[in-house]
Amino acid sequence: MDEMDDSPEVHLTCPAPRHECIMNGNYEFYIHGSLVMDPASIQFKTLPFQHIINQVVPPICIDFTPIISLAGLNNVRNHLGVEFYLSLSDVQKICPTNRGGKQASLLQIRIGERLSGMSKLSEELPQPVLMSINSKQILMNDLKSPINVNAIDYLHLNTVDANEITISWPPCKRIYYMLVNLVDIISVEELVEDIKMDNDRFCLALETKKKAMELLKNSSKDLKTFNLTLLCPINKSKMILPVKSVNCHHLQCFDLQAFIYSNKIVPTWICPICTKDCILDDLKIDSFLLFIINSIKLPKTCEEIQLDANGKWKPCILNSDSREGILGTSCSLKKTILEIDLGNSDDEEFCDFVKTGLPIKSAGNSNGSKPKICMNTTSNTLEIKTEEPLFKIIKKEETND
Repeated sequence: MDEMDDSPEVHLTCPAPRHECIMNGNYEFYIHGSLVMDPASIQFKTLPFQHIINQVVPPICIDFTPIISLAGLNNVRNHLGVEFYLSLSDVQKICPTNRGGKQASLLQIRIGERLSGMSKLSEELPQPVLMSINSKQILMNDLKSPINVNAIDYLHLNTVDANEITISWPPCKRIYYMLVNLVDIISVEELVEDIKMDNDRFCLALETKKKAMELLKNSSKDLKTFNLTLLCPINKSKMILPVKSVNCHHLQCFDLQAFIYSNKIVPTWICPICTKDCILDDLKIDSFLLFIINSIKLPKTCEEIQLDANGKWKPCILNSDSREGILGTSCSLKKTILEIDLGNSDDEEFCDFVKTGLPIKSAGNSNGSKPKICMNTTSNTLEIKTEEPLFKIIKKEETND
């Protein structure tokens, strides 16, 4: 098969001339692969902990079906060759001297096929697949996509020498697609920071308030208020960045960093509240709860709020009616809803918070102060004191909306 004309970015070549493709009565075919007409249609599953530096080989089609149909499954050995060059920017980004101690960049090869009913390509490969980069074989017992190798170990770190990927492909009549990226591994903290800085990741506070009012209005129990915990169901701590999937219908949120950490250990990617699929791309930060968590009007140790049917909210706390003994004899606790005029979270104060306070790294008070807030049980007012608070937090059972 004749070589196709070189493109400016990727050379899809035949590694051997035509007369060398006949060996002992068997046919050894080399194809260049064909560029996909609509690259955007080739969608692989998102890999959360990897950042794409550059796509060095755009999506190509791997299709040996016409050859196998003519020669037969038992008479064919298939090979695919791809050449590409690194740009100056690529070289600078993956060069060890420019990485400041960060983990080495990876060359990532993804191969998959379209399956009925799946929007993303399946990365189950036919076996056996053998692969080499610049004549250096990738030593793996069973190659599985995505294939990640250290870019420094395999690539020519310049803009002059071509980098060649050669694949030995098994007799297979199915059509596959391949692309090649340069990627960096990112930490949980970096991923959280990226999401925090993306304005599209925030849902409007009014949306949450509207949903809360609708739930109260449509409740069969004719509820006037709704209690909402500020604790993350994953780590049982107060949320810092409250999030949930756009596909979830409940008000309760969970903490972004706790969710990502747990899925880095065991990648289930399901909602910890309703157990629906919950991929990273579908997560939204709840601006309403974020404002409440960072509000200076929320007692620092308060872990639950009450939502009213009119959309207003109040913190829920426990105060002690009596304290018996120094050694910690049990004291009776009474639930108290603090009657504080907190106003709406969509007023001018909330707008100022969004403009100046987002994203906020700390779950403390937004002004940086750390007052000790105590309940005056005689006047039902809040006071700033230096001693420890006389109330504890209500911990309620988690319920689905």
